[in-house]
Amino acid sequence: MRWWTLRLNRKKAEQVRALVEEHGWSPEDLQREKDAMAFKDATDSENPFYVYVRPPSPLSSRSRATHRPRLTFSNASQVC
Repeated sequence: MRWWTLRLNRKKAEQVRALVEEHGWSPEDLQREKDAMAFKDATDSENPFYVYVRPPSPLSSRSRATHRPRLTFSNASQVC
């Protein structure tokens, strides 16, 4: 799933770059277009500004229940 969302986001970014080149939009124009598209009833496939949220990598995520805070000098007195 992570690979797929990365792929889709790259395609979306390429679509936005093509739109900017085609229309000659400034950063302000691009933001205005994003804001206008946000209020249209468009699906994620129709909206070139839509960004898919990536799920966290299973190798880098840790459960909060098993995570212990790192001991540093600033919080050492609180632990002891």
